[in-house]
Amino acid sequence: MASFELYPQEVHQRVWDSSGHGDFTIKSTLDLIKSDNHEEEDKVWSFMWKLMAPQRIKFFLWLVAHERVLTNAHRMQKGLTVDPSCKIYGHHEKDISHILRGCPIAKEVWTKLLLFNPISNFFSLPFRTWLSSNVEPSSMILGHWPLLFAGAVCWLWKWRNHKYFEDPSFKPYKPSEFIYAKFKEISGIERSWSSTQK
Repeated sequence: MASFELYPQEVHQRVWDSSGHGDFTIKSTLDLIKSDNHEEEDKVWSFMWKLMAPQRIKFFLWLVAHERVLTNAHRMQKGLTVDPSCKIYGHHEKDISHILRGCPIAKEVWTKLLLFNPISNFFSLPFRTWLSSNVEPSSMILGHWPLLFAGAVCWLWKWRNHKYFEDPSFKPYKPSEFIYAKFKEISGIERSWSSTQK
């Protein structure tokens, strides 16, 4: 077969499709990354960032949203344990969803706190949807639900670690009331716990 060139007079050059002028830029790359299914993640982070909460709570929510919390399931992926199950309650896999809403203490806390903001499918939503819908300001009945939710998430994680690593017999005393009291400290809300329990 004879060799030939298709377009001998044409000069070929590389072109970056993601910019209007064909040149590669950092900005066009970041725009490309952001447009690739990150819109929902950016929205969730935007809601978290706007919370009138201490930075440690916002940072912990960021860790949760990005699946950076070191659960047993995560520890197994990193080769730090051979068993992903929950040693406390026997759940088959101790992932962040189990810790923050599936374990008995979490269910007890959320059942009482949901009196402030009834959500019919709270325990059945996919985890990321659950997280985003509870920090989104427009999805709440009580104006301060995202802050109450964020505080509860942090305390559930803290209590789990205390029980798991320090005192296996630990059980928080009146956990929902405690979380609500901490929420009032942060937010300045004076609504009493007893008025919501009637």
